[in-house]
Amino acid sequence: MKNETNNRTPACCPHQMPCKAAFSLRKIDAHSGEPLADAVFELRCGERPLLSSKSDGAGLARFPCMPAGNYTLAETIPPKGYTAQPSAWQVCVQEGGTVCMNGSAAGVYTVTNLPDGT
Repeated sequence: MKNETNNRTPACCPHQMPCKAAFSLRKIDAHSGEPLADAVFELRCGERPLLSSKSDGAGLARFPCMPAGNYTLAETIPPKGYTAQPSAWQVCVQEGGTVCMNGSAAGVYTVTNLPDGT
C-alpha cells in the first residue's frame, strides 16, 4: 500500500498513524469447539513486533486499533496443553477499515489448536 503524499510504503506503527480498524481472533479447541484462554498472538510489521494480545476466557484475543497496512500475525504462546499453530497469517487493514486475514474479510477470525500429542 502506498502513501499518496510521498509515494512510499507507510510505516507499520499504530502510534504514528490513524486507527482504521479493530479485529479479534476467537481461539478454540479443534475437536470440541470450546474457547481457549491464554493463547498469545503477536502482530508484526516485517520482523518487527508491534502488538500482542492474549486470549481471554471466551477465547478472544483483541487488536483494538490498527492503522492501514499489511501485517503478519503469529501465535507465539499456545494455551497450556496445546500445540501452537505452526503457520502465520497475513493481515491486511484497508484504508476504509476492512480487515482481511489470508485474503478473507470477516468480523472475528476463528483459530483452532490441537491438544498436545494429537
